Amino acid sequence: MLKLLIFLFLFLPTHASEKSEEASSSMKSAVDSTHQSISSSILDISHRIDSFFGTQRGDEETNGSRLRLFYDTSLRQHEKMDNGLNVRFSLRLPTLQNLLKFKYEKKAKEQEKTPSEQTRPTPSKRSFLKELSQKWTFNFSTGVRVDFPPNVFARARLRKTFNFFDKWEFNPTAELNWFSRGGWGALYSNDLDRKLTESTLLRIVNTFVWNNDANEITSTHGPQVIQKIDESKGISYNALASGSNRPVWAINNYRLATQFRHRVYSNWLFYEIVPAVDFPRERQWSEVYSVFIRLEALFGAL
Repeated sequence: MLKLLIFLFLFLPTHASEKSEEASSSMKSAVDSTHQSISSSILDISHRIDSFFGTQRGDEETNGSRLRLFYDTSLRQHEKMDNGLNVRFSLRLPTLQNLLKFKYEKKAKEQEKTPSEQTRPTPSKRSFLKELSQKWTFNFSTGVRVDFPPNVFARARLRKTFNFFDKWEFNPTAELNWFSRGGWGALYSNDLDRKLTESTLLRIVNTFVWNNDANEITSTHGPQVIQKIDESKGISYNALASGSNRPVWAINNYRLATQFRHRVYSNWLFYEIVPAVDFPRERQWSEVYSVFIRLEALFGAL
């Protein structure tokens, strides 16, 4: 009996501890898996919607290069009809991305060889830094605005994605651009996305654009609700305010718009129509109606 009591005293706590550790590890794995699944679904819907609506972000995050041709027509109250052809080319540079990745990995290995244990990052820190670095997205794109003479441009763009509470996706983006007519410019945006349903996204837009030629900063703020109706149709509802710092920082216009986009042939020909009403300061906030129509052809990575 004494031996049995000794066995129970020594073995059972250890066995229970092992089971507790296994349960804790299993629970942690399930939590991490759920977090990853939810985060991926947020990223998936934002990428699908941006790709379908032909946004610059959607083009630059594709797995290949893309060429878009636009023929735009704009009808605006109190103004003449405006139309024209534009081109946007997004160039994927896997060699540059691999080079940046190589530089990071090389730097990490050099840090591992540091004699001092105090300055050497721990394995967990190295893993965290590597994971963090892989979430940065760098893109370079070129294009032509078909005017006379043509307006050639180039852009370099850096973006990072953060997920909060498995519901919100925060996308700070910095961009430097150059136009042959217009000079240098910069863009900073910090859009906030939230998945509402499997096909609907809420986006809070916050964008600042600087142009060296005009020496002016303009900004756009407000909510968008973007929905992909089916594989060929999508619609968005926008309520945006825009402002500038000239002559002093102020809101210059409020805009309500609906964008309807339809893929009309195969997976490369689209049209979209955007009826809108603006309330510009220059017209004492009186409404100005407009409609924008676009015919678009996509080539390259589809």
